[in-house]
Amino acid sequence: MPDADTTPPTVSELDESETVSVLADVVVLAAVDLARTALEEITPAESIGDLLGHEVEGERVVSLLFDCLLSGYPGWHWTVTLARTDENAVPTVLETELMPGEYALTAPDWVPWSDRLMDGEGDSDDEHDDEHDDDDEHDDDEQDSDDDHHDGDEYDESDHR
Repeated sequence: MPDADTTPPTVSELDESETVSVLADVVVLAAVDLARTALEEITPAESIGDLLGHEVEGERVVSLLFDCLLSGYPGWHWTVTLARTDENAVPTVLETELMPGEYALTAPDWVPWSDRLMDGEGDSDDEHDDEHDDDDEHDDDEQDSDDDHHDGDEYDESDHR
């Protein structure tokens, strides 16, 4: 049985200073042309800007970040995640995506409908609105029924005098 002093610590027991950092794979980092080619399969080349940087996702797994030049996406970037299976393998594309940057314009967080209601909303006033809506639907039905009484195939001379 192993001694308590020789048992490796669990991840939760490690301090941030003790965590092991993974270095970026230089071969994957150099695969910028492969990343651009992958992006050109999902977006026009004109929408792909300069290489902004990279994020190390794991051992031999790197995401390359490119500026997004689409007019409606300021602050967004294209991300291409590349990997190699071993040190002798060539890089391959895992995924491509458009991601918001730190200052990108994004939609607000979603709030459930029930949480968006103000006090008193959704009470008895809705019943009155439903009755009014039913009246509108009834008016449309009457118009449709008038059209049903007049058959377009019949010619009536009194209509054309």
